[in-house]
Amino acid sequence: MNKIENFIESRNNKEIYYSDINNLSIELNFNTLDIVKLLLDTVYTDYAITESKYKRLDQESFRAEVVKHYGKCVITGNCCLRELQACHIIPVKENGSYDLNNGLLLNNAIHQSFDDFMWSINPETLNIETRDDYCGTIIIYGHNNSTVNIDRYNKELMKNIAWHYDKFKNSL
Repeated sequence: MNKIENFIESRNNKEIYYSDINNLSIELNFNTLDIVKLLLDTVYTDYAITESKYKRLDQESFRAEVVKHYGKCVITGNCCLRELQACHIIPVKENGSYDLNNGLLLNNAIHQSFDDFMWSINPETLNIETRDDYCGTIIIYGHNNSTVNIDRYNKELMKNIAWHYDKFKNSL
């Protein structure tokens, strides 16, 4: 455990990259991800796991990275790539980036309503919340308190989810 704790404490910016965890797993000859997540959840609560050190340059590479990372819609579970879109959590027009941490893979039917803040993901519970006056496809998932399968340990992703959720709450 000491090597893993030393690894965490050696991160000056309190951000731990998945690629570094993978390297640690290779060095220690076992998968350390679950242990690191447990330690971040219980002991090192001000540390976070971050997806990528690099910004995405354009929509095409952004979509490729989002598809590669998620593989299916984070809400519906649909894995038909023709029906999926890479969605910016914070829109580019509002200074959102093409970074993977600013992306979700969504079914075509719910992407636009996410962009229009008709629904959002509660950053505390990871449940879907919808506007009371909205009647679109997302209602199926919002009314049964579906939990979104995203990495709550990813500090940058969760910061972006919180931004979207705040904008959603302010639009009610």
